[in-house]
Amino acid sequence: MKKFLATIFLIVGVALFAGIATASPAFALEQTQNIAVYKASSGEYVAEWTQVPDNCGYAFYFAGTRSVTGKDENLIVLDESLLTAGENEMSVAAIDSAGAEGEKRTFVYEHYVPFSVPDELTFSEESKILSWTDDNENATYDVVINRVLVANDLTEKQVDLSEFIVNVGIYEIKVMANGSGYRLPSMFSNSVVYTERRALTAPQNLSFYNVDGKITASWSEVDNAENYLVEIKKDGAVLSSFPVTDTSADISEYVTEVAEYEISVVADSADDSFYTGSEKITATYKNLGSLDAPVLTVEGTVVSWEAVENASVYSVAVDGVPAGGEITKTSFDFSELVKAVGAHKISVQAEENGLYVASEISVVYYYTYGKLDAPVATLSGSVLSWTEVENAKDYTVMLDGAILDEHVCRATFDLSGYVAAAGSYEVSVKANEIGFYNESDACSVTYVLTVSLGKTEAAFDESTLTLKWNAVVGATVYVVLVDGKVICETKNLSYTFDGTIFTDSKTYVLSVYAKGYNNFDDGEKAEVNFKNVISQTKRKIVIDGINGGLERLLQKGYVAYIVSDTEMKAESLGEEIFSSDGTLAVDLSKYNGLKLGLIEKYSDADEEVVLYELTAISDGDIVVKCTKYSIASSEFNFLNNENLQEGIAIADKVLVNVGEGGHTITIVGGVSIVDYVSLTVK
Repeated sequence: MKKFLATIFLIVGVALFAGIATASPAFALEQTQNIAVYKASSGEYVAEWTQVPDNCGYAFYFAGTRSVTGKDENLIVLDESLLTAGENEMSVAAIDSAGAEGEKRTFVYEHYVPFSVPDELTFSEESKILSWTDDNENATYDVVINRVLVANDLTEKQVDLSEFIVNVGIYEIKVMANGSGYRLPSMFSNSVVYTERRALTAPQNLSFYNVDGKITASWSEVDNAENYLVEIKKDGAVLSSFPVTDTSADISEYVTEVAEYEISVVADSADDSFYTGSEKITATYKNLGSLDAPVLTVEGTVVSWEAVENASVYSVAVDGVPAGGEITKTSFDFSELVKAVGAHKISVQAEENGLYVASEISVVYYYTYGKLDAPVATLSGSVLSWTEVENAKDYTVMLDGAILDEHVCRATFDLSGYVAAAGSYEVSVKANEIGFYNESDACSVTYVLTVSLGKTEAAFDESTLTLKWNAVVGATVYVVLVDGKVICETKNLSYTFDGTIFTDSKTYVLSVYAKGYNNFDDGEKAEVNFKNVISQTKRKIVIDGINGGLERLLQKGYVAYIVSDTEMKAESLGEEIFSSDGTLAVDLSKYNGLKLGLIEKYSDADEEVVLYELTAISDGDIVVKCTKYSIASSEFNFLNNENLQEGIAIADKVLVNVGEGGHTITIVGGVSIVDYVSLTVK
């Protein structure tokens, strides 16, 4: 804050010399010199000039009046009331002995007059406006607060100081009229002293906490607060009111009942403080009671409990899922909520009721048991397998009621190590009991162990045509075969063939095996090769498939071929390779392994055609299978086969003549043989 120093001026009038306005006196007295006006220590204004020799006094002119001093009296006290602010003209002349005045010395004295001090200062505490009275004309004003200039050159006689009085404290306010021209500044006015006081900020964040039964109210600190007044009410009645210096208070002894309490706090200050008490902050403290936890009992699927004092509503949950709705009774049937197998947690709680908080949750467990599904078992060889059962951990496998393994963790079991003898067995499997699941029913399947009978050793006596063999353990019947065809079943260990069986000149395969029964499979065959040699003259062509096949073939005529379907070649044997009884006229033994093909001769007039299958050539009679087909003449487009060499092909296992150019062959009912392979004929 700037301080204004008050300076007291000694106002000195300086004489301004002007020209002498009068004629010289009769005798020549000197003009006075160095005329000055000043304010004496007595407070009077004095005009003083230098002495003129031989003076008999002085004549002094001012404000239209003439004053005379005595000899050598070179000063005079001025009538201050006649001084005006500004220029004051004065004259002085020495008086000689004759009483005549010498030459006047005229001068102008500039008189400075201070403004009057502003008066009747008033200050509005509400609007912070300072006002005053003053008779000075054309004056401007400066305002000082606590020695700090806050406003200057004011022309109005009031000022708003609200922007300067922003803090609490004591404010000393003064006003001074400023000097202007021959008007000097006034002295500062008497002070207006204003004390700014403000209400403390209300405490904030009033809250409560309970530690080990001690209930404490706390709030935020208020700047400049000396202490806090705590008031406790219940049902509108004040229970206690006390001051504290901290920002918390122990209210435990006043809030002992289960009820709502109104707690208020006011911030207060010291008596000599610039602050007044704050507004009240109020909060409700609920001293809550605790409901007792229900004591539960379970009978069947009903949970029940004794009524809890001060409780009216209960909540029930099963496995953490609320049962729903308000439960006002003291029992609950949870049968619809415990369908799943396992342990079920039944929870009951007394719900919050007014000032009573919810009780702790009481828990009881109810157990629901189930039965495991039966596995579905199947057998593959000696391996028993079954479907996995949900919730099962292991299984028991039994054979004819006897346990083989009671802790099988897989869904398969190999029986081979447990069953040695052939027979039929009941194999069962069940899922074992675990947790809340009882064991399943057993699933049974029949396991049949079949054993092959042993292999016998065989020998053939060609002279007697007798096949002999060794006995096989467990065998009761033996089967005798020739070239895979069953000849007989016998309990004996030998069999003699009659001569009608070996009619062909070929090698016959004779075999015998032990015939299986019950849980025994057939034994392995024992084979013996018998080569039967018959003269070629005895070999025949046998036509199999139509009546009179041989006669028809001889009647229609035919062409025979030796066919190699691996090299795709055909060799013509001509048109007469057998006689009327079918006896071969040519030796075919050299063609063993190849095939004989026959093509019947036909004409456009034929209404049927016989196709002969290719037949493998081996020792013995050659059996040729054939099929007769009816045809429509309009569909019969075989070319006249007089020229048999034009085109020979294999079509559907038969030999056909396709004619020149390989035309499509239509045989029956418009069915075309188009899938044929041409042969090279030599």
